[in-house]
Amino acid sequence: MAYATLQDLITRFSERRLIQLTDRFDPPAEVIDESVTAEAIEHAGDRIDGYGRAVFARPFASGPPLLNGLGCDSAQLRRLH
Repeated sequence: MAYATLQDLITRFSERRLIQLTDRFDPPAEVIDESVTAEAIEHAGDRIDGYGRAVFARPFASGPPLLNGLGCDSAQLRRLH
């Protein structure tokens, strides 16, 4: 389950930062590569579900704000760098 969206990442980290982290074109396209962010968001959701599986029924029907923040942070730390 996705606990963050592209818009959540933009709000949390800024569009400029996401462009820097995801634009892999040569020369740079100066746009967010949405396939890179989608993969990172998916991995972050899987990671959250994996940690919570031992204690909670997965996936959550709706994620609390804490999970949104964890999803954003995990997506940025894992895949966008």
